[in-house]
Amino acid sequence: MNILKIAKLGLLGLLALSTIQCGVESESMKLSKLITLTPVPESPIVINADITIDKGTENERTIKAPWTRFKFNLNNQSGQKFRILTFTYYATSTKGGGIVKAEGGFDFGSQSGEIYGDFESNYNGTHSVVIYLGSLPEADSFVYTVEFEAQGYFLDSSGEPVNRLNLSTTMVTQ
Repeated sequence: MNILKIAKLGLLGLLALSTIQCGVESESMKLSKLITLTPVPESPIVINADITIDKGTENERTIKAPWTRFKFNLNNQSGQKFRILTFTYYATSTKGGGIVKAEGGFDFGSQSGEIYGDFESNYNGTHSVVIYLGSLPEADSFVYTVEFEAQGYFLDSSGEPVNRLNLSTTMVTQ
C-alpha cells in the first residue's frame, strides 16, 4: 500500500512537471516574437492586367494578372542575426459562391539576404523588401485574404544555425 502511494505521488509529480514544461516558451519563440513582418500598405490594391517590370534589364519579368504589389517591413529587435529560408503565401477569395485558392512561395532569402538586429541608424532596425504577388486566382472581387509564413533560423557569431525562426502575418487586398 505504501509503495502504491509513492508511485501515485511520483506520477502526479511527473504530470505536474510536464504541465509546467508545456507552458515554458522556447528561446526560438521568444526571439521570433521580437521580429515583426508588416505588409505596407496594409491593404494593397489588386490590378487585373499583366505588367512587365524591370524592362530592359536582366531581371525583366512579366507579372500575370490579377496581381498586387506591396512591401514587407521586417523589424528586427532580437539583437540576433537571422536568415529566412522559405517564404510561403496562401491566397483565398470567392468565385460563384465557392472558395478559390492559390499558394506559392518566394525566394525571399535571396532578396533580403541576412538580416541583422543592429542595423545602421538610417534603417532604424527595419529592412524592406518589395513583393509582386501575381497569378492570383480569378475571383468575384479583388478582395483576397493572403496569409504569409516565413521560416528560417537565427545564427550564432560564427554563422551557424542555433534557433528556429517562424514568422507569420495576414493581409487583405482591395
